[in-house]
Amino acid sequence: MPSLKTPFGVLAAALVSIASPGVATAQSSTMGDVHTFTLSLMGGVGASIDEDQAGYDNSALQVGLSVVTEGNVKVAARVGALGFGSTERLGNLLDVDLSYATIAGEYTFGEVAYESGIFFGVGAYRLEGTRAFTGESVSSTRLGVTGGLTGEFDLTRRLGFLAELSLHLVPGGEAEVFTAGLVGLAIYVK
Repeated sequence: MPSLKTPFGVLAAALVSIASPGVATAQSSTMGDVHTFTLSLMGGVGASIDEDQAGYDNSALQVGLSVVTEGNVKVAARVGALGFGSTERLGNLLDVDLSYATIAGEYTFGEVAYESGIFFGVGAYRLEGTRAFTGESVSSTRLGVTGGLTGEFDLTRRLGFLAELSLHLVPGGEAEVFTAGLVGLAIYVK
């Protein structure tokens, strides 16, 4: 997986400044417990929807951290990757990997048994691959935007099930529109 040191460092610094004492207020989960931070680990499938050959059978992995800023508003950082395998093509690239680090605002709606939400943000995206005709390695980093839907179901007071559908718009490259469907676990921290 490509190195995310620079984008991740910027996002970590932003989260530390946001999560400083007195900024975050606690949020009540659907089980009535109060938490300020949510850590998540998710896996799933992804695709480039502007490329015909890159179907929805590509692996996706994402790690996230969200901080409650006020009631049902969160700031969430996500670091992830989409792997397109050695047989998939994006434009004239083979063996493509997309890695990203994003920061987004998230607005949640608490229901009786679950919490749903929408998010929108910005991110740094790195696309790496090999040119099909020359065998040349290609790596480019671009800025983009992200948005999506989340659903969170509490399993215990400290653990939840999380589902997410996301869209990533990354202009100026071999492929520009990516999507992912992810599921995983959320860990609640006070």
